[in-house]
Amino acid sequence: MNIPMPKPNVWQCAVHQVAATGVGARLFSMLAPGLDRWFLRLSSGRHTLSSLLSGLPVVMVSTRGAKSKMERTVPLVPLVDGQKLALIASNFGGKNHPGWFYNLKADPKASVSYRGQVQAYLARLVHGDERLAYLRKAEEVYIGYRYYQQRAGRTVHVMVLEPVEACEESGTSEY
Repeated sequence: MNIPMPKPNVWQCAVHQVAATGVGARLFSMLAPGLDRWFLRLSSGRHTLSSLLSGLPVVMVSTRGAKSKMERTVPLVPLVDGQKLALIASNFGGKNHPGWFYNLKADPKASVSYRGQVQAYLARLVHGDERLAYLRKAEEVYIGYRYYQQRAGRTVHVMVLEPVEACEESGTSEY
């Protein structure tokens, strides 16, 4: 799946600054998911409102609910690392981990959709230096991650998603 990481323009950088604040993060966490889904329908799956406002790619990640076992789909900003996607479980700096994090811990299978392309992935929780490297990269892409970590008061985890084909080729089928 080809997901570009474009450089945000001046206006999009201003959105980053607002979204990084406590009030901005709270507002975006309440409004963005619903507006992104609505905007995706309007644009026939090509754009989310968050991606246009922030200049960052937004993918739709589908998981199986840890408790409900029902499919759950959420818009997320991935960090692109070759074929892998890293997801930062910041939850906008909230005190709790996001639901998708618990879902992937319970069942590492995920489906990622981006501009009409859909691909199957397997998730794994990263630790130590690998986790820190992704968090540093996340801060380079979006300054808000630094503030989210400070406000969260918990360990902000990172899940790395690898395409199912890559996992099968390497002999890794379970995380």
